[in-house]
Amino acid sequence: MKMIPACFLLGLLILGSPRLVNAADDDFHTPESVQAARDFSIDGLKLGMTPEEVRAVGTKLTRDPEFDCPEAKLVAYKVEVPKGPDYLVLFFFDGKLYKMNVGYLAETLKEIGSWRTIYHRMVADLGTSQEPEESVATSHQANWQFYKLERHFYFDSSSDTVFLTATDKVAAREVARLRKTKPTGTSDPAQSAVGDTHTPEANQAALDFSISGIKLGMTPEEVTALGAQLKPDADGNLPAVKLAGYSINHFSGLDYLGLTFFEGKLYSMSVAYDTSTLEKVGGWSTIYHRLVTKLGAPQEPEETAEANKAARWMFLKVGRSFDIVMSNDTALVVVTDLTAAIKLAERKEATANVGF
Repeated sequence: MKMIPACFLLGLLILGSPRLVNAADDDFHTPESVQAARDFSIDGLKLGMTPEEVRAVGTKLTRDPEFDCPEAKLVAYKVEVPKGPDYLVLFFFDGKLYKMNVGYLAETLKEIGSWRTIYHRMVADLGTSQEPEESVATSHQANWQFYKLERHFYFDSSSDTVFLTATDKVAAREVARLRKTKPTGTSDPAQSAVGDTHTPEANQAALDFSISGIKLGMTPEEVTALGAQLKPDADGNLPAVKLAGYSINHFSGLDYLGLTFFEGKLYSMSVAYDTSTLEKVGGWSTIYHRLVTKLGAPQEPEETAEANKAARWMFLKVGRSFDIVMSNDTALVVVTDLTAAIKLAERKEATANVGF
């Protein structure tokens, strides 16, 4: 089975919750599209099935313990699909399939046409998405919310790859509730560090990692003391949760840096290398191998990372993640403080104004 970059899967599982829309939008669904949402299947697999029913249609399940959560009655399986999607992960809550993550790689997309082929197939089955057609053409993202049915479908095309999720919202809310109430709490990634085999030296390298002298945990004043000129990013500012975003252009040989501060401390930074810069340094591989030298091997085998132009490093014991992805001839490196990211997500949820 072809591999999908772990960063995308994690993004779908943890960070990929799309925007909420007004529940009145559900009135636009026709009875036929609601029934289509209820009947939606991928290679014969439907939400609500048990593992036994999935196996009965000839599907081979392989446990994926990385995403298991016994406290939340959550069990995950990978599925090998001879034809069709390159990647399929099934999530069962309380013995019933409640979420499917599906991935199509560039080679498969070329065979079937493009990302539009899959998007328009979903439109044919589910009706128009929440987003206007012209918006989808630009963002390559779409949502189908069926509030009365409690079903949600999400489409995302990024880096020549398409990802879909189909979710039972009732079960998803219960999983989230159980995860939040488990005795160990949720704000410490080290509690989930089972299987993290990084050496103490590698963990220290992750903590010490810097880009042109800028490190996670710094204050805005410490960053400007390095000579960087911070430009406020209005889209990244959320005063209610103590979040502040800044950008830096052309600093220390870098084309662009995006810095996000939570509670006054740098918790995430994104670095972009455009086409001309990549040509000067020798391409995406130069940056990838520099990260390997500093951090060790990523989650993906080297041949997979090179083929997909994407890789992830997870240091759960010290709460750090590193991602590199190639998109539209631009290499993007993202470094995140996982502890702060989880705390921020919890605060956003606690302070969210959704009208009720």
